[in-house]
Amino acid sequence: MLKLKSELVSNVLKILLWALVFLQSLELASMLVYVSSYDAFMDNLYEIYGFILLLIRYLYIIVIVVYLIWIYRVHMDMQSRFPMFDRSPGMSLVFNMVPLFNLYGVPAVYIAIGNQFATHPQLRDKGRFIRALALPLLISFLVSYFLNQYIKLVDEVSDGTLLLSSIAQFGLYCIFLQLCLKISQGLEKTVVSSSAPIDDPNAEAVEG
Repeated sequence: MLKLKSELVSNVLKILLWALVFLQSLELASMLVYVSSYDAFMDNLYEIYGFILLLIRYLYIIVIVVYLIWIYRVHMDMQSRFPMFDRSPGMSLVFNMVPLFNLYGVPAVYIAIGNQFATHPQLRDKGRFIRALALPLLISFLVSYFLNQYIKLVDEVSDGTLLLSSIAQFGLYCIFLQLCLKISQGLEKTVVSSSAPIDDPNAEAVEG
């Protein structure tokens, strides 16, 4: 049976993203307490909140490294399973890593994967779902980035701004988790007993 090059790193990234989403949900819950009752936050959550932020910061760095390895290997699998897929693994890193260009590049990566999945009947729904997440991904990234920059620059930040920043971060991590899940599930469906590419007319049909 063909083994996906991204399989192991996909499993690692899923675990890390689930952990990041969980920690960010705790951060968001703490921020809701902060907004609703400053005294309760300071009395019960202040120290825990600082620890949560520290964990998120370090975990985020690890996730970025693993993500870049993952997207590279996903593109290796895409080229292996879909001969018409023309985006190279190296180019996927360029699309994700080059500042400013990645505002176009990151959504474009997922649109390309979604488009390719949509060409196969049994992956069509996943392809559409992946494509549909491209715009929310960009919006949540931009909102999160600009809010974080604003918070760093000003002396006093409103409660609403802090809460909105927390919500944007949570949404961003949830979107990346969904993309990882759908792409890994889609690639797993392409793994059949034959090594023939999925869009080869002689390939065996993939069972749902």
